[in-house]
Amino acid sequence: MVSFLLTSFDIWLDRHPSNSSDDLLGLLQQNQQLPPNCQLLRRLPVEVEGAFEAVRSAIDRDRPDIVICCGMAETRSHLELEQRAIDCPIQASAENVAGPEPSSNPEPHPDSGLSAGFNADPHPDSSPELELNPEKALQTSLDLAFLAADLTQTRISTDAGRFVCNGLYFRVLDWLSRSPQSSQALFVHVPRLTAENQSAIVADFVTVLDRLGSSARDRPSIPGRTHKC
Repeated sequence: MVSFLLTSFDIWLDRHPSNSSDDLLGLLQQNQQLPPNCQLLRRLPVEVEGAFEAVRSAIDRDRPDIVICCGMAETRSHLELEQRAIDCPIQASAENVAGPEPSSNPEPHPDSGLSAGFNADPHPDSSPELELNPEKALQTSLDLAFLAADLTQTRISTDAGRFVCNGLYFRVLDWLSRSPQSSQALFVHVPRLTAENQSAIVADFVTVLDRLGSSARDRPSIPGRTHKC
């Protein structure tokens, strides 16, 4: 049976009553929509190293086949499956700046940082030659097009931001790439849940989980270890 580890973050701004990533996992748990063999790691600290240590410990303990880290992206309107993460300085709340909307689903939207220096320092005097460094970018090899196909509330993103979400994703991908475990990782950005979008967002996320489980069961091992861009 395919095993999952799902994580969420705690509240990160005082004006937020909750974190949408944790709201989503809470709804799945409440409605009994989680996969059969699933562990939850909820309300991670909104801080890269503390969050990563908690996730790494859970992976060591439970040895899940699939790790899905979820985080809140307040200004985005869809679930966004993050294709990659980068090693860069943390910038305050940068994960909530959505890139351009994609022209069609499930093609990824253009990365808002590529032309301006993908690994740029947050300071205004950053050197313009700091451009995308393949050695500093890692991506999941899960088939995101398959996971997002025909889903109305889900898109593929190539920009996980420059905040804690991206930092955690990069560390998890990096650690798994050097680990003997065969776990696969994915980061999912969750928009604010409202009365209008909640049921559709939950339905899409459940479908993504079902597709991950079926693709893993249909193959001897989950294809494509984490690799550099």
